[in-house]
Amino acid sequence: MIINMTTIALRRKHYIDQTLESLFRSDGRDIPVNLILGSSDTSHVEKYRKTLNIVSWDQEAESQAREGHLRHNCNVNAIRALSYGDDDHCLCCEDDILFDEHWLRQLMLTVAEIEGKHYVLNLGQGSDPSPGKRYAIHTQPYLCGAQAIFYPSKSVRRAVAEFVRQNTHCGMNDHLIGRYGKEHAALYNTTPALVGHLGQVSTFNQPSPPAKRSEDAPLKQNSETTPAKPVAVAVRRVDREARPPATKVPDVHRIRVSERATSEVLVALLRASLGTGAQPDATRLTQCDWARLALLATHHGLVPILYRALRDRAASVPADRLKNFKAQYVANVFHNQLAQAGVEEIGAAFDSERIPVIAMKGAALQRTLYDDPGLRVVGDIDLLVDERDVERAGARLQHLGLAPLLSMDADRRGPLCHIHHIYQRRQPRAIPVELHWRLFEPYQPYIFDLEAVRAQARPLPGMPPNVWVMAPEHELAHLCLHLDRHAVTYRSLISRKDWFESLLRPQGLARLLWLYDIALYLRQRTAVVDWDRFVDTARRWAIDEHLHATLELARRALDAGPPPEVLRALHRGRPRVVERIAHGVVLASHRANESRRKDSARGRRLRWLARLSGQVLRVAHTWVSVFPPRAYLRARYSTTHTALALRVRHLRDVTPGLWAETRDRLRSVVAVRGHDPR
Repeated sequence: MIINMTTIALRRKHYIDQTLESLFRSDGRDIPVNLILGSSDTSHVEKYRKTLNIVSWDQEAESQAREGHLRHNCNVNAIRALSYGDDDHCLCCEDDILFDEHWLRQLMLTVAEIEGKHYVLNLGQGSDPSPGKRYAIHTQPYLCGAQAIFYPSKSVRRAVAEFVRQNTHCGMNDHLIGRYGKEHAALYNTTPALVGHLGQVSTFNQPSPPAKRSEDAPLKQNSETTPAKPVAVAVRRVDREARPPATKVPDVHRIRVSERATSEVLVALLRASLGTGAQPDATRLTQCDWARLALLATHHGLVPILYRALRDRAASVPADRLKNFKAQYVANVFHNQLAQAGVEEIGAAFDSERIPVIAMKGAALQRTLYDDPGLRVVGDIDLLVDERDVERAGARLQHLGLAPLLSMDADRRGPLCHIHHIYQRRQPRAIPVELHWRLFEPYQPYIFDLEAVRAQARPLPGMPPNVWVMAPEHELAHLCLHLDRHAVTYRSLISRKDWFESLLRPQGLARLLWLYDIALYLRQRTAVVDWDRFVDTARRWAIDEHLHATLELARRALDAGPPPEVLRALHRGRPRVVERIAHGVVLASHRANESRRKDSARGRRLRWLARLSGQVLRVAHTWVSVFPPRAYLRARYSTTHTALALRVRHLRDVTPGLWAETRDRLRSVVAVRGHDPR
C-alpha cells in the first residue's frame, strides 16, 4: 500500500506538518508516502526530503497546466496522484487532514467487508452507519471534498484518472471522482470517518462551490453547493467477539471427536491449496468447530491460506469467521508489502557497501514460491551475511534507522545472540530484521557449510544484484532443519500413533506453516532439486535424520513428499534413548498445556510438567552436544583418529560454547527476574 499526498507551496496557511504528524502517530506510520507537488516550489516540504518520496512538478505536468487557472492545475495534480505508483492499494489524500490513531486497522476491516474491487472509498465524510457494517453507500448527489480516498486496485485508480482527464473542464477533481464512483463503480463512505479536515484556510483565495461553470463546458448536473463540515477524528472502535454464555460441561468424548474433525478439515483445506487433495465437502464443514479452527489457524500462521481456500465456500462458513479471516488476509497483504520494501531497501543499502546477503525463509519464499502476496505470514526479515561483514552490515541498518535490540530484550534472547543480531525501528508494527552470520549454534550436532551455501547461491529475482537466495538443495535442507530445530520432537513423532494430533496441537514453537512451506516447495521445485546431491549433502553434513523427519511428516500430513528413494536414503533409525525420553516429556507437556487451557482447575496440577519439560529438554540437548553421533564426528573432523580421540577433541571444541550458552541463559533468567513488575 502507498499514500499519495497532494500538496502545493502557494497555500496561505500550510497544514502538512500537522497532517504528517498525525500519520506518524497512527498505525499507518510505516506506509510509504509520496508527496505529489502541485508546483515547482518545494520550499514547504524540503524538511521531508530525506524521509519521504517527493514527486516533483515535472515538464509533463507543466505542459498540461494553465497559467492562472488554479483549479485546472489542481486537477492536473490529482491526476498525477491517481497515476503514480504500481501498488494496488492506494490512499490518495490532501495535505490538510488529521488521521485517526487506528485508521489503518479500521480501513483494513472495512475493505474486508466490501465485496468486489471496483469501488471508491471515501475516508473523510460522515455518513449514517449501516447496521453491522463499517461502510455506507454515499447517498448525496456528488462527492464534496476528496481529502482522503482509498482505491482498492491500480486499475480503478487508472480508470478514475482517465475520467478526470477527459472531463477536467467540467469541474473539480472531487466532483469528478464522485461522478465516476456513482456512474461507473460504487461510491462508499467509511463509518465512522477515519480522517478529519484541517484546511479552514483554502488554497483558493475565493472558494466557490464545485458546481460553478468553467469557461468551456456546462455540467450535466449541478453539484453540491454546501461545503462539507469539518469532521472530528474518529474514536477508536473496539472489535471483540461476544463472550459465550456459560453452559454445562460438554461430553469429553464429543469434544475429542469435534477436535479431530476440525483438524481433518484444516489439513484437507491445506491439501486442496497445494493441489494434493479435494476440498472438504459441506458435510465435513458442518462438523467443524470454527472457534477451534480459528485457534489452530492463528497459532500455525495459516489464516491467509485458509481464507483463500474458503472464500468460494461462503455458504458453508459462518459469516463472522470468514469476515475475520478476510480482514487478516488483507492486513497481511499490507504487512508483506512493507516486508518486501524493507528487503529492497536493505539490499540497496548493502549493495552500496558491496555486502552480499542471502534472503532466507519468508523474506525469500514470499517472492519465489507464493503466487499471492497475502498468503505467507512473515514475522521478520531473515538475512545471512558473512561473519566478516556483520559490523558493516549492522552499521548500514542503523543508518537506515533500525536500532539493535538492546538491554532487557537482548538479555531475554540469551544464546541466540551468538548466531544473529536483531534490528528494528522503534515504532509499533515495525518489522524486525534478523541479521545472521550463523544458522545454528556452533555446538549443535549438525553441520551446515555456509561456504558451500554462498558458493552455490543465486540472485533473487527483482532485487538488487547483491541479494541472493540459496540453491534449491540448500534452501530445502535449511527449511527442514529450521522446522526440526523448533519442533524438537519430530524425529520421535513419526514413530508415534498420535502423530497427527500432536502435529496439529496449538502448542510449542513449531508452526504448521513451515511444514506447508516445505510441501509447497516439494510441489513446485521437485524438478529443479538435484536429489542425489541433496542426499549426499545431507549425509556429509550429518543432518539426514533431521531432514527425514520433516519430509516424512510433509508426505503424511499434506501428501507432498520427495521421491520415495530419497526418504529411504535419509532414514537412519530412531533417535537415541536420551532424546526419546526428552521428546516424550515435551509431548506430554504439550498435552498438559492443552488440557490446562480447557480446564483451568487442573492448571496447578499440570504446571509442574511444563517446567519439567524445559529442564529435561535442556539436559538432552547438552548430552547430545557433548556426546554426538559418530556420523557427526566423522563429518565434522574428517580424520582417521580413533573414536575416543575424536570425542576428546570434540569435547575440547564445544565446551567454550556450552559454557557461554549456560552463562547467557543464567543472565537471561536474572535479567527477566530483575525486570519482573511483580
